[in-house]
Amino acid sequence: SRLILETFKLILFHVFFKGSDTSGTQMTYIALALAVYQEYQEKVYQEICSVYPLDQELNITADSLQQLQYTEMFLKECMRLLTVGPALVRKNLATVDLGDIKVPPGNTLILSVYNLHRRKDIWGPNADQFDPE
Repeated sequence: SRLILETFKLILFHVFFKGSDTSGTQMTYIALALAVYQEYQEKVYQEICSVYPLDQELNITADSLQQLQYTEMFLKECMRLLTVGPALVRKNLATVDLGDIKVPPGNTLILSVYNLHRRKDIWGPNADQFDPE
């Protein structure tokens, strides 16, 4: 039906265009972090060179990617502190129990990803500092 086709088009638009925008922005933040935190840049570079030597043909496999443990920590720290989306917004379909507060269905709930990723009770006393280690 036409409604299904229009819904499918809308989903494709969000996946390909909105997704590529946030991915591109995240890549920009990663490049910025590599430039600003040169001590980490060097560690990432050395690890990549050890797994993929410059004098050999590049052969990226799932196994070789798993060897890039420091690089993965660096990327995850970029996504934690340099978050593309500052908040998640959802409308609850069922009652949400927050302990003393019960939120009835149909309300808009906002989770601040920015604040969540800087909580000292989760990330430690230096939660607001960039530290992939």
